[in-house]
Amino acid sequence: MSSFQCGLLFYVREGPDRGRSFALEHTELTLGRARTAGDRAPGWILLNDPLVGRIHAEMAWDESVRAYHLVSRTDPPVLVNGNPVSDKVIRVGDQVKLGSTTIDLMTAAAVAAANAETQKIKLPIASEVKTKTAIMYKRNLEVVSGDSQGVVFTLHGNKVQVGGPPTPGVPEDRAWWDQDVVVRDEGFPYRCMSWQWVEDERAFQVTLLRPLEVSVSFERKVDGVDWMSEMPSGQGRYVVCRDGDRIIVGKTALVLSIKAPEE
Repeated sequence: MSSFQCGLLFYVREGPDRGRSFALEHTELTLGRARTAGDRAPGWILLNDPLVGRIHAEMAWDESVRAYHLVSRTDPPVLVNGNPVSDKVIRVGDQVKLGSTTIDLMTAAAVAAANAETQKIKLPIASEVKTKTAIMYKRNLEVVSGDSQGVVFTLHGNKVQVGGPPTPGVPEDRAWWDQDVVVRDEGFPYRCMSWQWVEDERAFQVTLLRPLEVSVSFERKVDGVDWMSEMPSGQGRYVVCRDGDRIIVGKTALVLSIKAPEE
């Protein structure tokens, strides 16, 4: 077992291994294709991507700059931040693309902090709630990519249903929410998410209402680094969405804005 510790990891943003993370625990690493699903080997980052070569790239730790040199071993070469490279020093925040896989280089500490933050809220029991003056926050949900790009929804409700255009077979008679937000983008599932406001946390608790065929992910910037996680599904599972956070549903991205009246 390696004793090397650099505090970095690879997070797979896109591709067959989306959502997986790989701790960088060796001074020399090889990025390549796994022969079978679940393959692991010391010193290897093994991906289940048929477009990745068996030995697609190699990395070596340079202590003088406290970073890895990445060397491409394929043609076409590896892309770093969209640019082809043969030998490049990669640093936190860089994005590496090989085959159909896109990987972010992140710090393990930032990922752990963001992951803990998403599980912070516990909704209060009604009997525990104390009466107090409510602050009328300005809460907006803006579509920043997709067919409805530029549309801004004002969230005046505390129990908000968010989804796409009506779809046959999905019930229309639910009445648990006090606001219905409809994003008219193709591929955005109808009435797929619950956004419940938690006043004490100045945030929304976001849950998926049912399993979806499209990918749903959550992004936040932590210590200057973009952090991303798959949206959990299943009863009782949620993420905490705060000011500036982004939810991506298929090809549509939404950004939440929460401002106090004086801001």
